[in-house]
Amino acid sequence: MEKQSQGKMSAPGEELIAGRNAVAEALRSGRALDSVLVTRGEHNGTLNGLISQCRRRGVPVKEVDPRRLDALCGPHHQGIAAVAACREYGDVTGRRVSYEYALIGEVNDSDGCAEELAGRLRGSLCHVNVIPANEVEGSGMRRSTRERQRAFCSILSKRGINVTVRRTLGADILASCGQLRGRDREETSTAERGIQR
Repeated sequence: MEKQSQGKMSAPGEELIAGRNAVAEALRSGRALDSVLVTRGEHNGTLNGLISQCRRRGVPVKEVDPRRLDALCGPHHQGIAAVAACREYGDVTGRRVSYEYALIGEVNDSDGCAEELAGRLRGSLCHVNVIPANEVEGSGMRRSTRERQRAFCSILSKRGINVTVRRTLGADILASCGQLRGRDREETSTAERGIQR
């Protein structure tokens, strides 16, 4: 579903460019960007310079909670990520762009997040596949409630965005995506502790 290479994370229909050098290169090359996300708080010289470049080019800059960037890009974003423009794909090809949206409880499942996503996608030929995150012990991420999932999707739908929720299988036996890996790590570390005794 996702791949990461040289500061960039891709998902079907979109590309997040994470890290100061990667964002600087995207700006330098004239790459079309929908927006830039920066962590909320104080910004040093390098980050301020990138923010200024974005504003000069008319690229919207939005401050976000660091947990949002972590959820989108992993821990190596250096406080900044650019959302590469993909609206042109739909315009040029006439084909619908699919967005995979990992819905994480109390991180990116609020009404405000749904409104923001709908605003970013307004007018584009697209479909959003909402993927409720599975709870994995020790990850710190929580699954959105069914009520939150419905409310999130309802907002998108009312704004004219096609949306579905990915069906989850195996969560009842801790066998959904991510859960087996978390359990395997736990069993491995338990076994390693037993060997060290």
